[in-house]
Amino acid sequence: REEAMKSLPSLSENRRDKSSEMDQKHTVSFVMSDGDNICWLQGGWRGASWFGAPQRNSPELGGGVPIGWTFSPAGAELIPVVLSFAQTNSTENDTLIAGPSGAGYTYPGTFYKASSDSDSKDGNRSAMYAEATASLMSACDMRLVTVIDGAPSVEAVQPLVAQDNVDAAVLLTYNDGYSGLRGNVAYVNDKLVIGGRVSLWDEATSGDMVGVSGLVATLQTLPKDPSDPNSYSLIPVHAWSHNYSDVVQAARELEALGGFEILRPDDFVQKLVSSTGKQETCPLPSGVWGSSCVDCTLSGNGTCVLSCSCTPVVQGVRDELKTRSVSATCDLSSCHENLYIDDVGQFHCEDGSYCRD
Repeated sequence: REEAMKSLPSLSENRRDKSSEMDQKHTVSFVMSDGDNICWLQGGWRGASWFGAPQRNSPELGGGVPIGWTFSPAGAELIPVVLSFAQTNSTENDTLIAGPSGAGYTYPGTFYKASSDSDSKDGNRSAMYAEATASLMSACDMRLVTVIDGAPSVEAVQPLVAQDNVDAAVLLTYNDGYSGLRGNVAYVNDKLVIGGRVSLWDEATSGDMVGVSGLVATLQTLPKDPSDPNSYSLIPVHAWSHNYSDVVQAARELEALGGFEILRPDDFVQKLVSSTGKQETCPLPSGVWGSSCVDCTLSGNGTCVLSCSCTPVVQGVRDELKTRSVSATCDLSSCHENLYIDDVGQFHCEDGSYCRD
């Protein structure tokens, strides 16, 4: 009997096992798009399909789902009454985050290109824009910023995440329904930069832009280890094809399956950073390559191949761009710092070697 008792797991071991099982969850956060649109914020955004949805304030009606609402920080100056309405009517499940790309809808990487131009009259426009954005975000009590760019580079986000009151950035790609980075987790200036995993956009059942059923099916295939950055998915919600009720439906289906946790973006960021020890999935590339490339995506699924449409750069008295573009790839696990594009439109590493996939 004594030997049998020794072979039984202790109570503390049982508790650890149960706790471990409970912790095995995939963490999800939804972010509603198009809050950069000042006109929409003044009108339809406050309607019953979005921020004004009756179920948002009523768990009895199936609401009460954590969500992030993109909102233009310029609203502090342009539409202060609407901002006040949003803040006053936010619940514990709502958080406002700066819409793309901060103070206004722009590709911040283009500022870097201009700032790098020796002929530019304003070589500091990236910093100026970032500081203006940070000031407006402070007025709106926001700490997360959404960035959209055709080339997901360090330069596109660095000035913004360098601001003291910016905790993290959501980096959206213009193509692939905002989710061309396929959930990538990276750090710039020691701040989290995360890409959309897959977008709730239209009604496809697979790909980067899916309906509710496709979203749920995709998330079911992903890991549930809280120490693994791949166990976290930020979901952009396309406001023109899906509304708040669709977010509620997706959240309820995930909850019914078990093994999923839905968090507001700010809580999501805090959990991801603290639980993963700031592990990256793939580093963001830096360098002048971003001024020559658009329509970029990452391969995902544990690999770091960046694919873009790039314009060959011809060196001469002045840099001139050929009119044609070519497909270019670079495995960022091989090199990712100070990349550049050559005269045939291919990626090179800092040491001059080709960056291949």
